[in-house]
Amino acid sequence: ARALEAGSTVVSRRLPLNEEGDLYGVMALKPVFSGDEPLEDLEDLEARRAKLQGFLVAVININTLVGEAVVSWGIFDLNILMLDATAPASERVLFHYDTKLDHQHQPDGELVAAHGDLHWRAPLQVPGREWQLVFQPGAAFLTAHSSWEPWLTLAGGLLLTSLLCALQLGSIRRTREVESLAADLVAVNAKLEKQISQRRRVEEAVKRSRRMLQLVLDTIPVHVFWKGRDFKYLGCNRRFAEDAGIANPQEIVGKDDYQLVWRECADLYREDDRRVMESGRAKLNFEELKIGPDGRKLWLRTSKIPLTDMDNNIIGVLGTYEDITQQKEAEEALRRQTEEKERIERVLVEVANAVSSSTGDEFFRILAQNLARTLDMDVAFIAAFCGEDTCKGETLAVCVDGEITENFCYTTSGTPCERALAENGYCIPYGLAEHFPQCAGMIEGKVKLESYLGMPLYDTEGRVLGLAAVMSRRPMAEHQVAESILRIFANRMAAELSHKRAEAEIADLIKFPIGNPSPVLRVRSDGRLIFANRSAEFLLEHWGCRVNEPVPEEILRHCTEALNREQNVEVDIRCGDREYSFMFTPSAADQYVSIYAFDITERQRARAEMLKLTRAVEQTADSIFITDAQGIIEYVNPAFEKTTGYSREEVLGQTPRLFKSGRHEPEFYERMWQILLSGQVYRDVMINRRKDGS
Repeated sequence: ARALEAGSTVVSRRLPLNEEGDLYGVMALKPVFSGDEPLEDLEDLEARRAKLQGFLVAVININTLVGEAVVSWGIFDLNILMLDATAPASERVLFHYDTKLDHQHQPDGELVAAHGDLHWRAPLQVPGREWQLVFQPGAAFLTAHSSWEPWLTLAGGLLLTSLLCALQLGSIRRTREVESLAADLVAVNAKLEKQISQRRRVEEAVKRSRRMLQLVLDTIPVHVFWKGRDFKYLGCNRRFAEDAGIANPQEIVGKDDYQLVWRECADLYREDDRRVMESGRAKLNFEELKIGPDGRKLWLRTSKIPLTDMDNNIIGVLGTYEDITQQKEAEEALRRQTEEKERIERVLVEVANAVSSSTGDEFFRILAQNLARTLDMDVAFIAAFCGEDTCKGETLAVCVDGEITENFCYTTSGTPCERALAENGYCIPYGLAEHFPQCAGMIEGKVKLESYLGMPLYDTEGRVLGLAAVMSRRPMAEHQVAESILRIFANRMAAELSHKRAEAEIADLIKFPIGNPSPVLRVRSDGRLIFANRSAEFLLEHWGCRVNEPVPEEILRHCTEALNREQNVEVDIRCGDREYSFMFTPSAADQYVSIYAFDITERQRARAEMLKLTRAVEQTADSIFITDAQGIIEYVNPAFEKTTGYSREEVLGQTPRLFKSGRHEPEFYERMWQILLSGQVYRDVMINRRKDGS
C-alpha cells in the first residue's frame, strides 16, 4: 500500500531470513504501472490502482550488504551497528558486528557503548525508512592507535565515510538493478499488453465477422445448410432450422435427414448430396418437393455445390433453396384459370354458333339444349312472366336429359326461382331437394335434383321479363363458370323475349289498326304512304304529307332498312315537341312496311326528371341513403360516403344497424319504422356512428 501511494520503491522493516532469528534482510517493492503515461499524471490513487499491473520485489540480505562494504575497505577492528529508527524498539537492530566475538551478533535490547562515548553515528538514505549506522572502535583498534588519539577521530570519520560510501554504492547498485528489472518488466509488460490488445482486437473482429455472417445468413430470404461427407449437418441458418422444426440452428449439428421432419424424402436428398460430392460439380436451380414441419408439402428451388477445405479437398456439400410454393400455387391457379377461360370461350362459341341463325321459340329451344349440354346439366329451362307478375311463369323451352320436353306453367313462390328473382341470381350447389322440395313438381317429378342456378332476364328499363335456370342431379362444383355463361347470354335471351313480346303487341295492333290509340301507318317500298289511322294525324301534319304521298326521307330510310334486313327495326324519333318510338315491321312478300308509333314523350320527360333528381341527389352535400321495405340499403350518395367514412360497396346490402351509435333506445327505432311503413314522412334528429367509431 505504501509503494502504491508513493508510486516509487519503498523498503520494508526487517525480515528474519533464518530459523535462528539472527540473520535479517529487508524487502524492496517497486510498483509497476501499465501504459506510457508519466507517473506524475497519476496523482490520484484510484487512477494508479487502475493502471497497477503488479510489484517488482527484491529481498536484500543486510549481512551481505554490510559485509561487502567491510571486506572491500578492510575494516575489521570496528564494532558495527545498523539500526532502523522507524521500527519498534525490539526490531530496530538490523546488523551488529562485535570484534570480541569476531562475527555478527544480535544483542538483546539497546547497544551499550563500550570504552566511553567514543563512537560515530550516520544516517542512511533508504526509501521509506530511517536507517542509522553506528561505529565503535574495537580493543585492537584502540591499542594500535593509543598514542594517536587526536588522529583517531579523523581516521574514524574517514572510515565511516568510506563505509557509508560503500553501503550507499551497494544500495545504489541494487536500486539500479531493481529499477532496471522494473523497466525491463514494464517494457515486456507493455509489449505483452500490446500483443494481447491486438489479439483481442483480432478475436473481436473474428467474432464480429462471424456474427455478421450469421446475421446475413439469417436475414437473406434463402434457406442455407451445409453437411459433412457423412451426410450429417454441420450448420444452417435460421430459416432452414424453422423448416426443419428446430428452434435453434445449433441444434441441427450432428443430425441427419432421417432425424428431421422430411425423413420420408431423406434417401432422395442424400443421393443428390452424394452425387455432388463425388462428382465435384454443382447442381443448380432444380425443383424438388419437401415436407414442412406442419406436414404441408412445399415446392423448393434448390442448388447444391461441393464444400471444400483450404486445400481444395471436398469435405461436404453446401446447399441453398428458396420456397417457391406460392409461385407454384399461383402457376397452378393461373393454369386452372386459363383452362377455365378457354372452356368458357369454347362454351360461348358453341352456344353462340348454335343460336346465331335462330329466332323466336326455336332460339329458346336450341339455347336450352346447348346450355344443358355445354354446362353438363341435367335440366335447363327458360321461362317468361306475364307482364309485371313474377309469381307465375310459363316456360318457353325445357330441356331434360338432352331432350326438349313440353312447356309448363308454374308458380315461383317457395322455389329457388323466387330467390333468384329477389337476389338478381341465386345458386344452391347442393341440397336442393331438402331446401326446396317443390322443385320436383316443376318438371313433373321426373328428375331428383341436387343443385340449382337461376338468373333473371331484364329488359332495357330494368323490368323482369323472365328467368333462365339450369339444374343437376349432382352437386354443382364449379357454379361460377355456369353463372358467368348464364349472365353473358342473359342479355341475348332478354332481347329475344323483348322482341317476342313486341311481336305479340304488334300482332294485336294489326288486328285493330283503325281504332288503335297509337299511330299506325303503312308505307310501300317506293316510299308512298298507303294507310294511316286517325291517331297518326299529328305525325302527318308534322311530316307535311297525306295518304298516297311520299313520306320524309328519314322514314323511308328506316322502311328500306327493315325490308332489306327482313326484320323489325326499332328507333326513337322526335316530332316537334313530342318523341315517338317507331317499330318498322316489314312484309317482304307484299313489299310494304307497317309502322307502329308509340308516344314516349311523358316517359322521356319522366326519365329526364329522374336523371335530374339523381344528379341532385349525387351532388347534394346532405347524406342520403335508400333502403327497401326490409331495411336493406340499396343506394347511398357521395356525401354519405364522405360523412360516414363507409364506401358504397361496404354498405350496399347492409342495414342501418351498421351505423348504430347506441345513443337511442329501441323504442326510438320502432316508432321510426312504424311511421315509415305506414307511408308517412318521418322527421327527427338521429345520432349515428362513423366508420372510425366517432
